Amino acid sequence: MKLIESDSSNSFAYIRIDFVESRNIDGALRDVQAALRAARADLPQGTLDRDPYAYKEDPTSQPVYLLSLTSDVMTLPKLFDLAQIRVKPLLAQIKGVGHVQAVGSAAPAVRVDVNPYALYKWGIGFEDVRQALASANANTPKGFLDSGGQRMMLETNDQAENAAQYRDLIIGYRNNLNPIKLSSVAEVKDSVQDLYQAGYYNNKPAITLIVRGQPKANTVKIVDAVKERMTMLRAVLPPGVEMGTAIDLSSSIRASMDDTQLTLGISIVLVIGVILVFLRRLRSTIILP
Repeated sequence: MKLIESDSSNSFAYIRIDFVESRNIDGALRDVQAALRAARADLPQGTLDRDPYAYKEDPTSQPVYLLSLTSDVMTLPKLFDLAQIRVKPLLAQIKGVGHVQAVGSAAPAVRVDVNPYALYKWGIGFEDVRQALASANANTPKGFLDSGGQRMMLETNDQAENAAQYRDLIIGYRNNLNPIKLSSVAEVKDSVQDLYQAGYYNNKPAITLIVRGQPKANTVKIVDAVKERMTMLRAVLPPGVEMGTAIDLSSSIRASMDDTQLTLGISIVLVIGVILVFLRRLRSTIILP
């Protein structure tokens, strides 16, 4: 290991590890993944959206492709969820791709803004509200039925999914009769996990997927593979969702190659012209392999 540094922002932490050139990058990735699994038990429970993960990246490289999703019929949180679940895995499967990141919004969430004066009125504490919310989100076993020598497991999803379902959540009772609903002590609304993210494409709110290549990967081949999957990507998107290319790094590379080929062609013509002027004989000027 040569260098380790971290960068933290709202709801996100990034640790970069640089290795010496003699270190095999695939072996280093396996070691880092093993260390993350070992450290998982020491991390706070119930506070992470997902387990920590590691990927290979060239810190000096730029994103090779930016794909933007826009929609006039779908909200940004749902569009972000769609990009994470359907589009991101297809892009991550492309050979040479190191990491795919979705930006522009965050995953859908329900926000509960508690009124402390209402809690005081009913004699309810913040911990009571937290426990009620946790129980509404708990995916607990529902039991089983025994009948005629057969046992049937009960499976049902009674978790609250939106603000309307949370508003009627009972957080306590008074006088053992009067139920206190969450809407009586808090404002409940549909929102996102991170309010401080936004993205635009052609002046429209958009979700952008940032595709980064692995170290020493061929940028042109990665972009060509992404374009080959456009038909598949459109097939997994519902009607009303449009895709657009925000950045294509291969365009500048292709333009540089075309310019190099043109310069080389002009140089060959000039060299032949100069030789022809001095020798004044076409047969002597032409060089055959």
